[in-house]
Amino acid sequence: MQIGVIYPQTELGGDPDGVRQFALAAERLGYQHINAYDHVVGASHDNREPALWGPYTEADPFHDPFVLFAYLAGITALEFATDVLILPQRQTVLVAKQAADLDLLSGGRFRLGVGTGVLGGFTTWSSLAFEVQQLGAGGDVGLGVAYGVGSVVVGFLTCTLGVVLAAWLRRARGTEADR
Repeated sequence: MQIGVIYPQTELGGDPDGVRQFALAAERLGYQHINAYDHVVGASHDNREPALWGPYTEADPFHDPFVLFAYLAGITALEFATDVLILPQRQTVLVAKQAADLDLLSGGRFRLGVGTGVLGGFTTWSSLAFEVQQLGAGGDVGLGVAYGVGSVVVGFLTCTLGVVLAAWLRRARGTEADR
């Protein structure tokens, strides 16, 4: 069994030294990995129906998991995992490349958890839902539906691409190690 710790995205206030100290303390305490949540943009609580509740707003810093883990890979031996990377809010091929690079350059210490953000409907889907709603309100209902469904499908395909690419990189690395 592996025991990990969740990175406190909002509690450290974006302090680089706090990030370093947290990771080093986790390593000293015997944790095997750090998990980090993904929020590309914060969630504004203003003018929301129903009212949005939660511990963070658009003013809270959320470090990009790829950048955070690349920084920590150079100073700890910990493993890294995204709790859920919100694929519809990112460029899909770029996510696959970043995940493969991070896994390779960290020595195989990265695990990618992906999702569409359905359970965080008022936060993680806000930008996607806004675009879909705007297309529908402008009379382009079919385009709005296609955009929404397409985003989920592309997210799933990206996840599949990431798995295939990671397997390919692991095989390639194993082949080079055998030489």
